[in-house]
Parts: sequence; structure tokens; C-alpha cells
Amino acid sequence: ILALYAKGMTTRDIQDLVKELYGVDVSPTLVSQITADRLGIDGPRSTVTSFVGYNDEMYSAKLTINYSGKFKDGATNNAGRVEVVNPFITTNVSFGYNFAEDAGLLAGTSMRLIIDNLFETEPQTIRRANTNNLSYNNFTLGRVIKFGISKTF
Repeated sequence: ILALYAKGMTTRDIQDLVKELYGVDVSPTLVSQITADRLGIDGPRSTVTSFVGYNDEMYSAKLTINYSGKFKDGATNNAGRVEVVNPFITTNVSFGYNFAEDAGLLAGTSMRLIIDNLFETEPQTIRRANTNNLSYNNFTLGRVIKFGISKTF
């Protein structure tokens, strides 16, 4: 099934050929699941998230690194070919401060600064024909900075 798919046969063509050669009924959905699982189509076969952090009563910090392995995009590009999406890494960082219990009105208050995609890594784009498929892969917002304050009563 994988070899037939790699040569460009559709899932329905493969279904018909398997039925003709072996007398076995396989659904196009099963063929799709087999190829997606084994070939890493429509999503990476490996993703890894790793982090290191520090936390005490007042300060906290966390560095997170997200890795997505390469995979074949399920939709075709503007030339009608399936493209390989290259590995992709984003780095997120967060810092926190908790006011001490003897801080008066600020007691129980926490502040957080979170920066996603710290190095503003741009995702791979794929030129598409006029379709409804996305032209980008992975995190697409660029660098995102969030600030939050919370208060415990």
C-alpha cells in the first residue's frame, strides 16, 4: 500500500487494486490511515516538548522548547505535488513574580510575563492553488507577548 501510494495512486485506486489482486476489501479510509501513520502525512511523526524551570515563593521562570519533526503535507501545492514540511522549533519563555504576604494591598498578587515564539521563527509556507487548505504550517502568529496579573483574596 505504501509503495503504491508513494507512486501517486489515489486511495480509491489502491482499494480497487488490492481487491482485484488479493480479493480483500479495504476501505479508502483504512488506506489513508495506513499511509498517514507510516509516512507522516498531515502531521509530524515526532514532536518533542522540553522545558526547564525555576520556582521559589517569589520568583518563577520557565523556558520551553517545542520541536515538530518533518512530515509530508496532506494537500498539494500549486504545482499539484505534495511537499515535505521541514522540522520546526519554537522557544517560549515565562517569568513570574509573587508579592509577599506582608506586601499590604499587593499581598496575594501575582504577575506573569509570557513570550511565545521568542525568536519569532517564521513557519514554512506552501504555495497553493485556489484551495481551502492552509498555506502555512506550525505556529503562525510570530512572537506573542502576554502579561497577566492575578489576585488571591
